[in-house]
Parts: sequence; C-alpha cells; structure tokens
Amino acid sequence: MEHRKKLIQGNIERFRERLANACDKAGRSAGDVRVIAVTKYVDEYIAALLPECGLHDLGENRVQNLRSKAIALQDKVRWHMIGHLQRNKVRMVLENAHEIHSVDSVRLVRRMQLDAESLDTNVPVMLEVNISGEGIQVRFQT
Repeated sequence: MEHRKKLIQGNIERFRERLANACDKAGRSAGDVRVIAVTKYVDEYIAALLPECGLHDLGENRVQNLRSKAIALQDKVRWHMIGHLQRNKVRMVLENAHEIHSVDSVRLVRRMQLDAESLDTNVPVMLEVNISGEGIQVRFQT
C-alpha cells in the first residue's frame, strides 16, 4: 500500500507542477483552480489513497461506483457526478454527490428538483446549454 501511495503522490506532485506552470503562463493563481481527480477505473482501495495525498474532490461517471466509493470514504472527499445521469438514478446521486456536472435535459432537472425536495437537500449542478443553436455547448454553474 505504501508503494502505491508514494507512486500516486509523485504523480500528483508532477501534475501540480505542470498546473502551476500553466497558470503562470495564463496569469492565474494555481490556488484558484479546483482539481477533480476522476476515479473511473480505480477501486475503493486506490480511491481511498487520494485524499491522503491531498486530493479531496473526486469525480465518478457511474452512479453505482460513486455510491460505493462515497460510502467507503464517507466525509473524506467531495464527490462529483461527471457522467451521464439517468432520471431513475437521480435520488442515489443526490444522496452521495456534492456536485453534479452532467445535467443535460429539462426532464432531468425536473426529476432532480422533485427528489431534492423530498430529500431536503440542495446539490449544485452544471447545466449544458446550447445558446447559439449551432452545436456549441457552454457550461454554466448554478
């Protein structure tokens, strides 16, 4: 376990150096950038190492995987749902995610509103909105 943690920590340090360089070139502070590590292909064991290495925002694209990892890590991280979200899985996501990045329909928003009210919760979402009518997608956070 310690070997994997050192490997992950080294990768994170190299990434943060690259991020800092990119931010310097863009005239931004690296501290203003929120890094979300995606746990798409790793198990709960590896995901549990990420907060120990300083990554506390984790993203998952499958609802069942988000749920099992959120249960395993409890309050150690902020979970982000980044994959396609089906209406029948909204409640599970609202119970486990801190932000949802994949809201792409009015029907999904309506389901989220109903389930959020019944759970008495409020989860920030990012909406995909086509404002030009030409196939360009713009994301707004609410």
